[in-house]
Order: sequence, then structure tokens, then C-alpha cells
Amino acid sequence: MKDLTIDNAADLYKEFSSLIGKAAPVTLDISEMHSFDLAGVQLLISFIRECTVKKIPLAFTGTLEESVLDRLRRAGFCREGETSVAELESLLRSYISA
Repeated sequence: MKDLTIDNAADLYKEFSSLIGKAAPVTLDISEMHSFDLAGVQLLISFIRECTVKKIPLAFTGTLEESVLDRLRRAGFCREGETSVAELESLLRSYISA
């Protein structure tokens, strides 16, 4: 996955739309995410919501860099002590109500 930033938002939107169009299970490897901003996180939450509504299985894999975890914590998207991708996925899913 590319960095979740406004600079990549258009490309990520196209990629996410293509994945939703295929209606096949999706696995996102977030190991390559080195940066994010609010626009990117909002896009990711929107993608999670669409997958949920369309009943497309979605799973996150990989490991988060400590610098990314620290920024996620400071932004309120990750709690202190949470270090796994599964915990981040669970928290992001909690923002949607499908």
C-alpha cells in the first residue's frame, strides 16, 4: 500500500475502486505505509465501509513502523500499547456503522 496521503489520494481511490469492483476478497499489506495524513485515513475508512456494505472480505497484513504507530497514536487512531495491524484494523472498523 502506498503512503496514505493527499498526494496519493487520487491513485489510492482508483486502486480501492478497482478492488471493490472485482468483489473478491482483499488483503492490504500496510508494511509499505511510511506516512499518512487525515485525507488518507478518511479514504481508508471509506474503503473499509464500502467493503463492509458490499460484503467484500477485507484483511490487513504487515507490520507498522514505530514512527507510523506514534503518529497514529497522536492523531487518535491508535491507542497506547496497540502495536498490531489487527488492532489498527479493529479501531478503523469501529469508525464505520454499516
